[in-house]
Amino acid sequence: MAKRENISVSFTPEQVSFLSACVGSGRYQSTSEAVREGVRLLEHQHRIREAELNSLRDKIAAGAAELNAGRVVDGDRSPKASIDLPSCWSRRHGCCPIGM
Repeated sequence: MAKRENISVSFTPEQVSFLSACVGSGRYQSTSEAVREGVRLLEHQHRIREAELNSLRDKIAAGAAELNAGRVVDGDRSPKASIDLPSCWSRRHGCCPIGM
C-alpha cells in the first residue's frame, strides 16, 4: 500500500452529503477512498487536457512553419472561396440557411 499523508480539506454541505451517499451506497469503504477516486479522475482529466494542448501546439507550430516557408494560399484565391454557399446549401438541404 502506498504511503498516505493526512491533510485537512473543507467541503460544502452538498459535497459532504454526496460523499456520504457514495460511502453509504457501498461503492466506497470510506470518504477518503471516495476522495482519492476523485483525485485520480482529476489527474486523468489533466493528462488528457495536457495531451490535447500539446497536440494543438504541434498543429500551430506546423502551421507557422508552413507560413514561414511560404506554403500558404490567400483566402481570396482559395478554390474553396469560389463555392457559392447558398446555392450549394440549397441543393443539399432544399433550402437556404437563415442569413444567407
